[in-house]
Amino acid sequence: MGQGSVRRQQQWRRRAVGAVVGLAVALSATASWAQGGPREVRRSDPAANCAMREVEPTREQLQTALARLVGLWEAEEKNNRWRMEVKAEPDKGRVVGILVRQGKRSREVGFSVGEHVFTAWIAPDRAAVLINQKWRYGRDGKSIGMNWISGELDLCRSNIDRLVTRAGYVYRRIEPDPEQDGR
Repeated sequence: MGQGSVRRQQQWRRRAVGAVVGLAVALSATASWAQGGPREVRRSDPAANCAMREVEPTREQLQTALARLVGLWEAEEKNNRWRMEVKAEPDKGRVVGILVRQGKRSREVGFSVGEHVFTAWIAPDRAAVLINQKWRYGRDGKSIGMNWISGELDLCRSNIDRLVTRAGYVYRRIEPDPEQDGR
């Protein structure tokens, strides 16, 4: 590789780290100029377009973003600060969230501690991290129904300590508290 190629690649790395935001900020872009360099993507969704132009994340960056979901997360809902512990299932290519503490509303609709409530995986056909979240309906601690709601992780607004879905649900990473988290 010539000296000019190395310089262009270093310049690309500096630009890309500033352009790819959220969970991908800490990742180094590794586009090879020999393979035509990065693909710029323009998005019409204003919530996803936090930068004027984004560089589409690579598969490696998406895998790193997925791995960074592992940990303890708390929902930032006013009357429902439930917590989930996200664990990797590498053999299935996904991560799953298990309810470790109920919030007020999750208790009212019949969620149980230890219940599988969240799943995330890399989309097979595009550069995205897809998610499923469990929703329950009920009252007085009794569930009368449930759905899995499909969505997507918002890589633009998420970071290592904040998980945001395209639908606007927000979770913050927290430190484990064995007394409150039922572990």
